[in-house]
Amino acid sequence: MWLLAIYLFYSILTDLVLNKLSLKYFQSEIYSYRLFTIIEFFLLSIYLFKELISSNYRTFIKISSLIFSLFVIFDIATGTLNEFDSIPTGVESILILSSSVLLLYERIIKNEDYNVSSIWISIGLVLFFSGTFFLFILSESNFNNSGFSKTYSYILASFKIISYCLFSVGMIFENKLPFKPYTQLQKA
Repeated sequence: MWLLAIYLFYSILTDLVLNKLSLKYFQSEIYSYRLFTIIEFFLLSIYLFKELISSNYRTFIKISSLIFSLFVIFDIATGTLNEFDSIPTGVESILILSSSVLLLYERIIKNEDYNVSSIWISIGLVLFFSGTFFLFILSESNFNNSGFSKTYSYILASFKIISYCLFSVGMIFENKLPFKPYTQLQKA
């Protein structure tokens, strides 16, 4: 849960402070968005990695982290840093979405109690990244359009609120219902 708390704190810090600092010192919020994409991916990947039990699913996260890192390096090497990073953001969305679905699948199949924190958090991640995927992809070519930026902000804020509410439900269940180890979940 600490990783998720750090992610939530960093997300709020980016929205309230880092975007403004990036705008003030670099004349663009793009730099804080780029940094946020990288930190968000690795914090959520580590969280998902720690929650997964299957070694195959954990290997998927290791490989996806490598793929994401390569996309970020490629984007920095070939693009300009003052443009929206739609390729790394799109790749991040697909990889986090896939990892979240794997965790959701693993917990639903192997657990009879659906009030487990990781299920609620996975649902929040699936809703957020599936709801904003195409928005992130369209952002590179439309980011300077004021109408698009306004709509972008409303949609992103809506999905953040929904996912944060689901994260909160998951955190409440984390404190009330401890997760049963995998060995206890197997039926004889």
